[in-house]
Amino acid sequence: MVIANGLLFNIAISLSAVGVLFVFIVSAFFKTYKRPLGFIVLMISIADLLFIFPTSALFKDKTDQICAFAAAISQYGTISSFFWVACFAHALKSMFCNVDDQTIRRNLRKYFIISQFTPILFSIYDYFIQLFKAYNDATTEKSYCYHHINPGSFDLPFAISLSIPALLTAGYITYCYCVVSSVMNGLFRSKHKFISLMLFPVLLIISWMPMLVYQIIITFFPKLMDETSFEVLFNLMLLQGFFNALAYGVSHRLLNQIKESWCRCFRRKRIGCDEKHTSPEGIRDSDIKAHLIGSTRSVTESTGLPEL
Repeated sequence: MVIANGLLFNIAISLSAVGVLFVFIVSAFFKTYKRPLGFIVLMISIADLLFIFPTSALFKDKTDQICAFAAAISQYGTISSFFWVACFAHALKSMFCNVDDQTIRRNLRKYFIISQFTPILFSIYDYFIQLFKAYNDATTEKSYCYHHINPGSFDLPFAISLSIPALLTAGYITYCYCVVSSVMNGLFRSKHKFISLMLFPVLLIISWMPMLVYQIIITFFPKLMDETSFEVLFNLMLLQGFFNALAYGVSHRLLNQIKESWCRCFRRKRIGCDEKHTSPEGIRDSDIKAHLIGSTRSVTESTGLPEL
């Protein structure tokens, strides 16, 4: 059985909580949510917060109803995160294929409806099947929420709730990545920025794919079933919010904004702060400064890439 508690669980949700908080602070301070991709990243973080939030921990004595309710909230955040990441990949594909800077903005309403309302159906399903139930530990006299696993049998409820949506999302992300890579190849100088943009979809695959592969393996080879391995992979999924924050933190655009704000804060010139300076990727600091003070000129004019 998989228990939603323990040291690894607490470490995973703590790191993801810190990552989500980082995205919230940066988004509010630099107003990155006003840009389409920045808005999508913010919505991914909100979904990650719902996914990792330990709702069941608010109740000392767990019951099946409490665990089902907590699982439904977590499920909503999980599927919403999947869909927003898929929308992020679709936004990049649409932008490159249509060569239209306004493509992403026009699709935001569709992205919002798909990613915010469709997950409700999965939450309702999780609640009624009670994917997680209460478990009372007689030794520690504590109660937990757990998901029971039958070795040698295919875990259909878990597959419908998490594995299948994750696999479909990973497949679509891979498709978008291939399309964008083929269009991107040889056209732009900013390879680093392209990679940082694609990190969000790729990190979802990294977080969830080991669990999906493991589930397939233990279905056909039940003797390989190991609860410790399952617990480790389960907590790896919970690190998605932390991984997304890392991807957001290393984005070239954000690093330039932090540098610019630091220079303006101390009101003196520093090495690399001169507005005529050109970065290794060909993005002029004057472009960044113009954008920060409200200019409508986009940095994509010099890089050919959308902004976070």
